[in-house]
Amino acid sequence: MRNEYLTILEQEANDHSHKDLIMSYANRVIDYYESNRASTATKFTALLELCSFESMATIHKNDTPHVELFYGMDSLTFIGGVSGYYREEIGDIVVAPPKELNYYAREFQQIEDVASSILDNILFIWLCTIWQDIEGYKHGTVVKTMQNNSMTQFFFNDLAWGQLSDFYEYNNREQRVSRTFNRDLTIFEIYQRIRFINYPVNPYRNRWLKFVKGAETIEIGAWANSIAIRKNSEDITIEDKTDLKKRMIHVKNTRNTLLNNGYTEVDYHDHKEQIHSDAIEFNFHSGIGWYKKELSNRLDDKSIIELQDALNIELPHFFKQYLKLFNGRKFNKHRTKFRLDEEQFVKVTEFYSKDEIIQFNAATMDGAIDWLKIAKTKEGELLLGLHGDDIGLVQIESESGELNSLDLTFERLMML
Repeated sequence: MRNEYLTILEQEANDHSHKDLIMSYANRVIDYYESNRASTATKFTALLELCSFESMATIHKNDTPHVELFYGMDSLTFIGGVSGYYREEIGDIVVAPPKELNYYAREFQQIEDVASSILDNILFIWLCTIWQDIEGYKHGTVVKTMQNNSMTQFFFNDLAWGQLSDFYEYNNREQRVSRTFNRDLTIFEIYQRIRFINYPVNPYRNRWLKFVKGAETIEIGAWANSIAIRKNSEDITIEDKTDLKKRMIHVKNTRNTLLNNGYTEVDYHDHKEQIHSDAIEFNFHSGIGWYKKELSNRLDDKSIIELQDALNIELPHFFKQYLKLFNGRKFNKHRTKFRLDEEQFVKVTEFYSKDEIIQFNAATMDGAIDWLKIAKTKEGELLLGLHGDDIGLVQIESESGELNSLDLTFERLMML
C-alpha cells in the first residue's frame, strides 16, 4: 500500500510549497495504520463472522441487514455494529491515530489544507485493502462505514459512497450479497473510488478516466451531464444524462464493468481534454441536490440571444457559457471569494442573472456598452470588457466611479 499511495500523492503534491512535509506526514500516518493492520483485520473478521448473512437472519432478524463501522464527526475511531446497534464484545475496530497525527497539530499546520484529505485517504485505502485481504465479501452482508450527524456512508461491497452505491437502500434479507468485483482492486483503483464522492462535486471540470487491457484502451470523460467515451484513440462519442447523479452512477457502473472485463484503471489525472466546445471549466463545487436546482435555472441559446439583442452587445464565449449554466448563481452560493494573491481578494456579494444584467445595464446605457455590469462586490460593481483588447477582462467600479482593473479575465477569476 505504502509505495503505491505515496507515488500517487507525490505526483499530486509536486506544485505544493511544502511537498516534503506532506510526504513526511503521509509516511507517519501510514506507519500508524500499518502497525495496526493485524489487530484490525482480526477484529473486522470477528465482526463479519458475528454479523454474517446467516447470523443476521437469526440473531439480528429485527435489524436492517447492514453491518456498520460507526465513527463520530471528530474522531476516526470505528466501532463495529449492525445498523445503529453496536456490539460490546467487538468494540473498536479501528482506533483513531494519536493527537500528534491530527492534521491541525502544530507541526503540520502549514499543510492543514491537504493533511485532512491525506489522513482520510490513507485510512479508507487501508480499510479497503483489509476488506480485500480478509475476503469480507464472502460473508454475504452489506458492510459500510457510518459517520454520525452527516450520515456519510461508504460501502465496502462496491467501494462506493452513499447514493452512488448499489447497496445504499439494500434491504433484502432473503439473498446473500454477492461479490461486486471478480478480482482485488489496485491501490490506484481503490483511491479513485474513495475520491468519487457525491458531495462536494465539481461537475464543470473536464475529467478523464483511462482503462487498459493489453493493447486496448478505453477513455471515459465527464463534464456536467455529458459523458464522453473513446476507444483506442477513435472519435469521441458523447452521451447526455438528465442530471449529475445519473451521470455519476453511469460512470461508476461503466468502471465496474470494465474492471470485471479484464481492464485495469491507470493514472490519467493530467489529461484535461475539453469534452466538447461548450465544456468550459469552473472551479465550482456542487452536489446532487443543488445540481437539480441549478439545472432548472439554466438558460438556452434563445435567452442569450435575447440578452444580446436587448443591449446590442456580443458576449465573450466564456461568459456566455457561464451565464447559460448558472444564470446568476441564485441556487448555489459556493465560492464567492476569489483570492488574487496573498493579500488581495474579490468578494462577490451577488452575481447578476440574465434579467438583472439587462435591467442594470439598460438603465445607464447611453450608446455602445464597453463594460458590462455582471456582479456586485464589496468594493463596487464587477464589470466585464466587451470590446478590443478589453474583451473578457474584468474590473471593479466603485460607487464614486473609480475603476480598478484586476488585470485578469473573468475566466481566470472563476478558476482562482
